[in-house]
Amino acid sequence: MISLRSALWAMAGILMLGFALGASQLNADILWVDEMHSVSAFGAKDPPWGLDRIISELADKTPEHTPLYFLLGAGWAALAGWSQVGLRYLSLLFGILSLAWIYRIGADTLSRRAGLLAAFLLSSNAFVLIYFHEMRNYTFWLLLCLVHFWQYWRLAKVREVHWLDWLAFAAMASALLYAHAFSLFVLLGLGALHLLRYAKDRRWFGICLAWGAGLLSFLPWLALLIADISAGGDSEALRSKADATAELIPMLANVAVNGADLLWLPILALAAWTIWRGRWRDLLPLALVTAGILLSIFAYHELAPFLSARRLRYFLPALAFALLLVARLLASAPHWRTFSVLFALVWLAGGWQITQQAERWAYAGHHSLLVAHPPLHRFADALQGLASPHETLLGFIQSSFLNNGLHYGFSTTDYYSRRRLGIPGAFILTTLEGDELRQEFASRVGVHPHLLFVYEPSQLPANFAALKTALEREYIPCDIVVDSDEVFAQRYTIHTLPCQREPHEIRYDNGIKIMDAMAEYAAEARSLRILTGWQLADRAQLEQFNVSLQVLNAAGHKVAQAQDRHLHDNILPWYAEEISTADMPPGEYRAMVILYDRLSNKKVRGLDMTTSQASDIFPLLVFTVSV
Repeated sequence: MISLRSALWAMAGILMLGFALGASQLNADILWVDEMHSVSAFGAKDPPWGLDRIISELADKTPEHTPLYFLLGAGWAALAGWSQVGLRYLSLLFGILSLAWIYRIGADTLSRRAGLLAAFLLSSNAFVLIYFHEMRNYTFWLLLCLVHFWQYWRLAKVREVHWLDWLAFAAMASALLYAHAFSLFVLLGLGALHLLRYAKDRRWFGICLAWGAGLLSFLPWLALLIADISAGGDSEALRSKADATAELIPMLANVAVNGADLLWLPILALAAWTIWRGRWRDLLPLALVTAGILLSIFAYHELAPFLSARRLRYFLPALAFALLLVARLLASAPHWRTFSVLFALVWLAGGWQITQQAERWAYAGHHSLLVAHPPLHRFADALQGLASPHETLLGFIQSSFLNNGLHYGFSTTDYYSRRRLGIPGAFILTTLEGDELRQEFASRVGVHPHLLFVYEPSQLPANFAALKTALEREYIPCDIVVDSDEVFAQRYTIHTLPCQREPHEIRYDNGIKIMDAMAEYAAEARSLRILTGWQLADRAQLEQFNVSLQVLNAAGHKVAQAQDRHLHDNILPWYAEEISTADMPPGEYRAMVILYDRLSNKKVRGLDMTTSQASDIFPLLVFTVSV
């Protein structure tokens, strides 16, 4: 018998193990596609998002994703910030709480010894640890499943329960469904236990009513799910990649023993010994729940194939309950200490072998440590506090999907440039050459006058020299910002501007800001070029204000102007215009910028930060047209 004091000390060590194994990978790789869905649904594109917007965006774009985790994630981002370490830490936190709760279940329903072994197995299972690291809802879902099972056991077995226990049970059933739609299968597993194991008394029906209340609260979202399934969605794509149930079973068996298939021999031997000795009764509830979850998922898979080697994450709750069963067998084995130590050594060896395979492991389900991805996380970390708001981040990517905005119009490169560094990003595919490269460079860089060129010195892409040639055709190199073995970053500015030039900033009274403005006159071409960079205080201002670029003569009369543009009319952050001076008589002129309300035509006053002049019309350049 393990004392409570000893169990708490052992549990502290297990929690530290789980934390160390999970935290070690939080910043090891960039966000992959599914994580980008999460960070986008948190509202990373233009935070903060309120509860209503998060729910409506999910309902409209991805109704298969229930909203509870994303609501929590948005709140967590507001508290912890938008770094990938901070955002992934939420999954790690839920994972650590899952370790504590699986111990609680084991200690209450089996023994402290079994609870400790279950927590150890869960904390060191390489498959489970993937989701300690990943910004997705799976550890949150796992935690709620364990808590709900523990609540169920208390209601079914404890003699005296408070009305708050019933309320919490119904609320948790609702939370479970809103955490993941596959909680329906978890409830089916619990339902199998409830139906087959316990007497149909008053409390039995009370549990049924509490589940019914949870299901009733889920009906609005269930209607969205059914409509999405009926519409087909990506069902064909899922079906084409799905594995047969007979193929999935050995995959699950391998995951359950941490990649060490040899461990099934002692597990099966212990199961046979336990049944032969008649010590199996306390195993039955866990076995029924595990079997109920597995059978219901497999039944659904037979009707609508969707599971594959990389989608085993839907079995996480079943895996946790299966580990409780394994822990119970180990705890009751003859010479259990020696037996458990040997089992643990093989178990840890299997997990270590899996971690060495990283993304090559068949069941990883994600792209952790994928070599083909650029180290955007290291770029963002290295450039924290060094990027200026008027710059654009220029770099390379190996996969085009990193530039794609998925459902929310917010891409992986947007996250690392706009959300982490606060500047736009222009990322060029490493496979482009010749005209394609030049066109892509012109398209992504556009008229941005200040670039921050970043790359890995040890991993130069094949088109590095070609891109640098295209870059230095229009821009001149300036100061080096970061120079290390992993990251090199250097500032470039458009060739008509000096490197050390101070930005010409104008701040308007309504919060809109020109972060830099410049103008140049080409006398031979008789052309004036004006470039302004804009920042907004509120997205609503996009619809409210217009920009006017004008040329005034020495008498202050307007002699030319560009077509007025709405702020929303694709001019952010940089707006470039060419104004011909061919029809202007010789003399002195001024290029001016005006911001005005599009409904009232009233000019907006502001302050020129260079000259300290307050006005509603600001000069950018004084130039002379010759004969």
